Amino acid sequence: MAKETAQQTKSTQPPAHQSPAVENGLAGPEAAAAWTPAFSPGELAAGVCQLPANPTTQRLRQARVLTMQHTLGNHFVQRQLVQRQAAGGGTTAEAVNKARAQQARAQKILLAVYGNIRPIVSYNIEVLDDAALKSRYDDMKIRKQHTNPRTGQPWQRGDAAGVFQTLDGFADQELQIIYVLNDKDAGEEARVSLIAHEMLHMNAAPGFAAAVGPDIDEGTTETLTIKACKAAKITAQPAYGSQVDLVQRIGAIVGEGTLEQAYFNGPSILSSTFDAVRGEGMFARLHKYLTEQSDMEKALSVLRAPRSPDWVKEKIKLIEDHLNSWWVSDDDMAQIKTICATATPEELAEIRAAIAPQVTKLSDHGQRAELRLALGV
Repeated sequence: MAKETAQQTKSTQPPAHQSPAVENGLAGPEAAAAWTPAFSPGELAAGVCQLPANPTTQRLRQARVLTMQHTLGNHFVQRQLVQRQAAGGGTTAEAVNKARAQQARAQKILLAVYGNIRPIVSYNIEVLDDAALKSRYDDMKIRKQHTNPRTGQPWQRGDAAGVFQTLDGFADQELQIIYVLNDKDAGEEARVSLIAHEMLHMNAAPGFAAAVGPDIDEGTTETLTIKACKAAKITAQPAYGSQVDLVQRIGAIVGEGTLEQAYFNGPSILSSTFDAVRGEGMFARLHKYLTEQSDMEKALSVLRAPRSPDWVKEKIKLIEDHLNSWWVSDDDMAQIKTICATATPEELAEIRAAIAPQVTKLSDHGQRAELRLALGV
């Protein structure tokens, strides 16, 4: 989620802003104009300046912000905020507009590669200086009740400054905002690849990150970013090297298509396909090594486990087990298709030679067509 390097400086805590106009209800454009200049664009969209001690206060403020957006319109509020930022010496209107243009380019790149799997939606994007960006990151981690991996304690305000030397950006999926660093020295391609990475997080299937853990989540997100940027002839900003290596090894087992389907449409296909070709319970073991034990070496040992000399025969047997069940269900057909999707072209040729003569065993003509398509007949 967060693109970063390693150690750093102190963060400043933004002051809490309050407005009688907001606390007493909205009173039209005058109230909005009086209140909105006190907030940054990110704070407006989130409905909070910093995480308040009382969660009820946060929900109330967020609801009233959304009401103002609905009654006055996003463009009015956005214009007020950009003008305020430019006048106050914060993120300039030029920087915000540039980030939006880069986001539009990133969206186009992602749609070209993954649009046939899932529409890639654009979200709010905010450009912040280093201290404000880390403060927002603290807000998110505290709200989610995460633990600081360095201290083993609940995340506290100021922790981001101790974890990251440089934080380039992150996606807050709950608030639907992408935050990026106001880095005047960053190249155009580096910025586009950064925003593409964060946009992928925002468009991932609900529950994917929680189901697979942070290493596979970040590795898959970066792998998809690299693929999309390569297709657009853009050099992706290097990040998450060990996680990318991990996911590439997983992809070699389950197939690139399985990874992409899992990322955008739900993680269950990843675990079921992994188990289908590695053995029952093997994905759970991989997940345990990564999340509970934080042992990358053990995780890689699962992925490096030698293939059986009868690797293709095992896949053929799995398919035949599904075909020979007393009733071939839709779930059986789904499993057969995922097994075929994990095969290399050479393996698929062997599978096709063994299974194609058995297609007529299926009484359902629709299932026959599905099987022929999966086999490439």
